[in-house]
Amino acid sequence: MHSAGIVSVPVPLEGETWLLQEFDGRTAPFPTVDQVPYIQFGTEKSQFNGFAGCNLFFGEYRAADDGSLSLGPTGSTRRYCAEADWEHMFFLALERTVSYRIEGEELHLLNENDEVLVRFLRGK
Repeated sequence: MHSAGIVSVPVPLEGETWLLQEFDGRTAPFPTVDQVPYIQFGTEKSQFNGFAGCNLFFGEYRAADDGSLSLGPTGSTRRYCAEADWEHMFFLALERTVSYRIEGEELHLLNENDEVLVRFLRGK
């Protein structure tokens, strides 16, 4: 009996919907959010967009083969949110990102000390 080897295919940053799993010590499900926050990276114009729990957000990004990543500045819609501080902290974490790492189905956004700021899971 012959068994085929398992081939691991890397998950791209672009063209995926990344669902927020953890940020600033908080893990999903987030008690103040009805819909799971997410981020998407465009494949053509180096633009990202997403949903932060109350407002939609968007901006430009630069990613390099060495794993460096810069996001922002981040713009957003201006809907009133009871948890506006939460979104503000999330946007600051995005703007503090200097690199990323994809481990399996997870996307980790990292700060200058290689610490995870935000953790996402690839959407299905």
